[in-house]
This record gives sequence, C-alpha cells and structure tokens, in this order.
Amino acid sequence: RISNGGRGRQVFLLPSLFKEGSSVSLTFTVDDKPDRFYFNLQSSGSSSCTVALHCNPRIAKKVVVLNSFEQGSWQQEQRHKLPGFKAGTHNTIMIVCQQSEYKLVMNGRAWHSFDHRVTPNCVSHLVCDGDMTVTSVTATQPPVCPGVAEVDWEGVGGHLVRVAGGAGGVTWGLSNDCHIYTYTGGRGGGPYKGVAGVTSHGLVHPESDVVHDYVWENNRWNPLTGFSARGLPTDRPGRTEHNRPILPLTREEVKLPSRHWAWTSDWSVDFHPPGGCDSEGWQHATDFPLTFHVHCYLTDLVRRRRWKRRRRVSTTGPWMQLGRTPLVHVDVASRRSSDGSIPVWGVSVSGEVLLRTGVTPTC
Repeated sequence: RISNGGRGRQVFLLPSLFKEGSSVSLTFTVDDKPDRFYFNLQSSGSSSCTVALHCNPRIAKKVVVLNSFEQGSWQQEQRHKLPGFKAGTHNTIMIVCQQSEYKLVMNGRAWHSFDHRVTPNCVSHLVCDGDMTVTSVTATQPPVCPGVAEVDWEGVGGHLVRVAGGAGGVTWGLSNDCHIYTYTGGRGGGPYKGVAGVTSHGLVHPESDVVHDYVWENNRWNPLTGFSARGLPTDRPGRTEHNRPILPLTREEVKLPSRHWAWTSDWSVDFHPPGGCDSEGWQHATDFPLTFHVHCYLTDLVRRRRWKRRRRVSTTGPWMQLGRTPLVHVDVASRRSSDGSIPVWGVSVSGEVLLRTGVTPTC
C-alpha cells in the first residue's frame, strides 16, 4: 500500500518504474454531486510532465476520456460510454501494464484498454484529482527473477542423463541404461541431504545406472612397420578417450569416478562404433581429421578402433522406476489434456514414438 489517500489533488510516488506485469489499484468514493475526476500515470508529480495514461470519467456527460500528454500537448483522445460511478459509491480501478497496452479493470471487471504511446518505464507517479475521495492506493510489481550468478542449485540424489518436467509439476527422468523414473517430490538420497539436512523418508528409493566408457586406439601407417601407435608429432595420442572429462592415454588410466561405482566388465573391442568397422574393429581414413570408413583403401594412412568397458553405480534418490520399457528420450507435455491428464512422450531404442496417457501428478 502506497497511501491512504484523501481529497483534492493527490500525488502518489510508485515504489518502482512501471513495466510489463506491474499494476496499481485505486480505491475511491465518488462525491455526492460529481461532475468529473481523473487519474494519471505520469513521469513525475508536476502538472506539465509526460502523461502515459490519462483516464477522465466525465459523469455529467456519461463518457470517459482516455488520452496521453506528450511534448507539451494532449494527443488524440479516446471516448467511451461511462457506466457506474454514481454519487456516493465506492469503486476500485486497477491499471495493469501489459506488453502492448494498459488494461483497466473496474470493480473486478474488465473495463477498457489503452495502447502504449510512450514507454511504461517512464511512469513513476499516480496523480488523482476531481470529485472523489481517494481511500487507498496499492501498487504491485512482477516477481524479480534472480540472475544466473545468484541462483543456488540443490543437489538431488539419483543418477540420470535427462530430466523432463511438464504440467502439474510432473517430472520424469531417463537413465543412461534407458530406464524411466518419476520424481517422487522428495529430497536427498545418495550423498545429498534434503532441506535442513533432512532426507524425505518414504520418498527416496534405491536406484542404479549403467554407463559405458570408451577409449579410441589410434594407429598410423609407415612403410617400415606398417600400422602402429607411433604417429606424427601433430597426431592425436595413441589412445584418446571421448566420454569423460579427462583424456587418458591408456585404458589402464581410466578410473572409476567414485567409490559408488564398480566395473561390471573388462575392456573389449566395440564392434558397433558410429560408422561401422571391419572384422577387427578398425575404422580407416586418409588422416585423423577426416571422415573414417570401414574399408581400408590404398590412400588410407590412419586407422582407429574403439574399446569399451561397462561400469555400474548403486545409489538412492527421490525417483521411482516406471516399467521396463527401454527409452532413449522422454518428454512431458506442458499442458493437460481435455480429461485433465498429462501426456508423456517417449522414443524407444528402436526409434518408435510412444505416448503414455492418463498420467497425473499423483500417479
């Protein structure tokens, strides 16, 4: 609330400049013998400043005039029929700043609108005068979104590769091994604690995930020894790794990320790398920066093959597994269906598009 108001010319300083989402509400009582009154959104409290919105109910003539005052002169006015505002009545008018116009609401009902002629950011004052007594003036501002640097992230237990949220707060997750989970609404799990260090009992469940580590073995051909790990000074290392932050030179240097992980296989040649490979797992190319292919041609001077090893994590988190259908993608609709449920879309490992209906925030 800005002020309790009063009679005569009233000048109210708004708490901050007007912008999209801002609003100001004016509550007043019409005099016993009213002729006219007005309220303005202005750039200052003076009588000669810019007026972004002038609303002037002329009760005797049963019209309301909307206008703006710019560069020392009134602009083209808009006239509308004037309902209400009888002598002695109590009224509330709210002005809402929208993207392209001001929306005027009288006593809870849409009244009129007025397109922006000057930027709303210039508005700093509400000025009222005429045959009325102002009871109160209240201004509101849209919530301020904090900057990225001011946002704190809260760690949530579990291990997923994708999280998708939608209507009703429904949130689903996808693990690396293509399992689907739904968020229970809890906090904590794994190494994390919930709000105030408390884990949400009954909402945190066991969870596991499987990840494959890959290492490329790189060779270059020379006339004396044929293909070997010995390359040119500008070549990539004999071993390069592509799915972990650090690039080890050998398979032996690939370590488990933490004690929560365990190896579930040994290193083996991956016979299904992107682009295919020959019977020994090799891909060939003229040089490393170029495109690799399966067959080795006379002009091919380099080759590579991919090694893989599987690791598994066992943890806990506020997630519950849903079914056994493996998916590679999941998305939750942002709007409810006509029956109130929330559609969830998925893509299977074979590329089929799947739709799950009947989903609600509780089931």
